[in-house]
Amino acid sequence: GIYRADRTNRHEVQQIVDAVLRFTANRDNWEQSLAIVTMNQPQRDFLDEALDRAASESNSLSRYVARWENTLEPFTVKNLETVQGDERDVIFISTVYGPQKLGGPVLQTFGPVTLQGGERRLNVLFTRARWRIDVFSSMRADNIQRRPGQSRGVRILRDYLEFAATGRIATGIVTGKPTESPFEEHVKQRLEAAGYDVTTQVGVASYRIDLGVEHPSYPHGFLLGVECDGATYHSAKSVRDRDRLRETVLRGLGWDIYRIWSTDWFDDPDSEMHRLVDYLESKVEECNSDQPAQQSGFSDAIVHEIRHSEAEDETFVKTGNIAADQADDDELPLEPEAVEVGDTVHYRSNAAGSEMRKVVIVAGADDPDRGVINDAKPLARAVLGRSCGETVTVRQPNSRVEVVIERVVKSKAPAGANVSSPLQSDLFTGQNGLHPYRVWRGTSPDPRTLSTNQLADALTEIIKTEGPVVTERLYRAYIRSSVLRRVGRQVRRELNKALGDLERRKIVTIARQSHDNGYTGATIRLADSPQIVLRDRGDRDFAEIPIDELAQMCRLVRSESLGDDEEAIRRELLTRYGLTRMTASVRQRLDEAAQ
Repeated sequence: GIYRADRTNRHEVQQIVDAVLRFTANRDNWEQSLAIVTMNQPQRDFLDEALDRAASESNSLSRYVARWENTLEPFTVKNLETVQGDERDVIFISTVYGPQKLGGPVLQTFGPVTLQGGERRLNVLFTRARWRIDVFSSMRADNIQRRPGQSRGVRILRDYLEFAATGRIATGIVTGKPTESPFEEHVKQRLEAAGYDVTTQVGVASYRIDLGVEHPSYPHGFLLGVECDGATYHSAKSVRDRDRLRETVLRGLGWDIYRIWSTDWFDDPDSEMHRLVDYLESKVEECNSDQPAQQSGFSDAIVHEIRHSEAEDETFVKTGNIAADQADDDELPLEPEAVEVGDTVHYRSNAAGSEMRKVVIVAGADDPDRGVINDAKPLARAVLGRSCGETVTVRQPNSRVEVVIERVVKSKAPAGANVSSPLQSDLFTGQNGLHPYRVWRGTSPDPRTLSTNQLADALTEIIKTEGPVVTERLYRAYIRSSVLRRVGRQVRRELNKALGDLERRKIVTIARQSHDNGYTGATIRLADSPQIVLRDRGDRDFAEIPIDELAQMCRLVRSESLGDDEEAIRRELLTRYGLTRMTASVRQRLDEAAQ
């Protein structure tokens, strides 16, 4: 699969959905609990929505979910940071990361795994399954580079991928140390000339292997360990006994050890080299033709290597109901952008059950009521320069708290601007003829647990406060106040039913942008409330300002002696709504409002 700039791997998601459907189609599996864990939050959200769609079309999946729903081990999809304490009979793991284009290299950044403590997260993940783990990966172990000083989390991820493919428990650490004798150096050079990759002094457990040998056609790490022994070293019985124990330990850890005696090598190096290469070639053929994990007796870790084609990805994008307005990969940065002053950061504590929070980081004064914090505050210092998906430590005088950066909304201010507030201060005060935008701050239950009438009443409370309000903002306000984190397909269906109930009872008036009966892009208000209320932007995205409200503001600005200079009108509108950049989407919406 392809690791996209939005930090998802769609082809990997499709493979997991197919595997879940196969798992639940077998009634024998219904006695086993199942959970899916992804390496980051965006993949979790994307996979969760895909499974919602699959459950609506698959009777076996929906019945399996219902069977486990009210138990201590419900079917669930979690990301790496939230899996602590959850155990299941079977775990599916989505590693997410992979090449960013077909045939390309794997970027050596692996989110929270890279950070200090990443090894503890992986240890928790890899010990959550009682019977079986299925690993779905778009990269092989050899795609993760071995290098001295590598973080333990990345090294363990690489080792586990190799273990899942080969059954080898201790995969070896690159120590960076050179060969210890001219004999070892000579063997190394001959192997490299024969097309093998050779690493010297590979650390395994408390031992070091002279030469670790890899082959391009064997993608799962070291193929063989080569020991270059001199006769003098092995002359004493105590040393021979110690070496037998050492070899027994290494073989018990899954290593195949090949020993070369210096006397034999120097007597006839060509014959010894020919014998070694024949053994290596037979190993390559054996390992590539069989299932090594099963041969080694390790059947509880199964790796699914996700291969990718452009045609398959295009098919999934069409059937996966991806948002039509999502930007193409070429328009997105290859790496997540770092948090800067002026950005809005969505985060949550690493503690179980913690709620999502949001702050705007500014260079000016704090405004706690609006979630605005100065860049010198502990939370701001912790997240500045970090990226979405990373876990950071917020250090305060008497405590330390780990938080996960879930989403970063980049500031619309130009690079280098001194951002003192996300909006112009006069807009907060109701100047320029604008009312302050009132944000509904209540709490809401999971909409799937309510009747249609109860859900309709809850939506009415939000509309009373924030109306006229566009549908997307209304739904987002509800989800933000509930235990959920996004508007999935099932949730949207329930919200649409409740909104339809309000419309039928004439409690609300709905102004649609087109003549269809859908709610996308519609503006909703109470039936007895004004059609248009001019307000500041508040914490709304620009696309969440109702089109009628925006059109009225256009007329107001035009009437204030700006004439027919459309560009000047647009710039004035930007200023009044606290924006500094005219993006393509903002310009398009302003043009729609001006018509």
